[in-house]
Amino acid sequence: MASRSQTTKLILGISSFVVHILLNILFYVIVVMLITKYSGVAYDFAYEVFGEVALADADDDVKEVTITINKGESTMSVASKLELNRVINNKYAFYLRAKLFQSNIKTGRYKVNAAMSYEEILTVISDYDNNLDKDKDNQESKSSKDKSEKTKDGQEESENKDSKDTSAKTKSSKNQNSDEDSDDIN
Repeated sequence: MASRSQTTKLILGISSFVVHILLNILFYVIVVMLITKYSGVAYDFAYEVFGEVALADADDDVKEVTITINKGESTMSVASKLELNRVINNKYAFYLRAKLFQSNIKTGRYKVNAAMSYEEILTVISDYDNNLDKDKDNQESKSSKDKSEKTKDGQEESENKDSKDTSAKTKSSKNQNSDEDSDDIN
């Protein structure tokens, strides 16, 4: 019996050693696989942030999308719109690029497409000259400028008229005062 328990202990010791080695090997294989996978993900993300990435090739037939950026809208909201319209691949990479390069996104409507890189899209939406509403805004500002000039001219005319009336009243009151003063002296 004693030899049997020693044999059992020996077998259990060898088995536990083998299981321990196999679990260590399995753990290290899993760690290496995770590192490999997530380093690839990190590389792809960094490439999207700092590289020239476009969702489609320039040779492909891509449709242009009109995106509207409202006043007070966040950069993440703009990135989400672009991702929903399938213009960009990753809204987080676009957001990070916009923040790192301090892009000043302007309000308005802009035409973009999936063949544009993130840098090109940021250039378009950061330049008011690319705004589709700028002609409309220019016409509105021109008409409001014309109205303000007309109003200004009208105010100047009424001010001139008022000043003429005031100076005429002042002259007549001076004449009356001088007449009264002359009466007192005599």
